[in-house]
Amino acid sequence: MQSLELAIAAICVLLALSTRPWRMLTGESGHALLTPLLATLVVLPWLWAMPSLHAIPLQLQWSGASIVLLMLGWPLAVPLLLLVGCIAMLISPMSLMQR
Repeated sequence: MQSLELAIAAICVLLALSTRPWRMLTGESGHALLTPLLATLVVLPWLWAMPSLHAIPLQLQWSGASIVLLMLGWPLAVPLLLLVGCIAMLISPMSLMQR
């Protein structure tokens, strides 16, 4: 099942990268997208890593992925969320496939 999830994730990332989402960061509208993009890279990895860093009795149910998708659009959000997941893996003792 994990290989199926990885294959679906790889297909989504390849589809998103085929649209060249970095073009959205150029021009007048690109400056408006830069702030939520950088805020996502700073805040979201810590939110994703929080359940493994602290013994909190209430599990965090908000991932933030939907708001990132609405702010940036799917071609930019998919690779960004992949990068957020990698950063969260580096700052917490999580594995790639945590169940």
